[in-house]
Amino acid sequence: NLAVISNVPIIPVFITTKDSGKLDAQAFPIQENYIHFLPPVYPEKVLSRKDNIRQMKEKNYSAWKGVYERFYNKELVYDKN
Repeated sequence: NLAVISNVPIIPVFITTKDSGKLDAQAFPIQENYIHFLPPVYPEKVLSRKDNIRQMKEKNYSAWKGVYERFYNKELVYDKN
């Protein structure tokens, strides 16, 4: 909402994690974190505030979903339980 009101983009950021293949001093797997900065999502001047919020949210989610699926090589599916 603030991005639309201010007419500025949002920057999708997504963090992924995987095992490094190394163990720490207590023999726990060491995790590697990757921060993905994705292309900005801009509000569109021709859309209403409500429609801009919706489209920016959808584009942001789509960018996150794409990173998840490429990084983990599997489809993102939410468990409704």
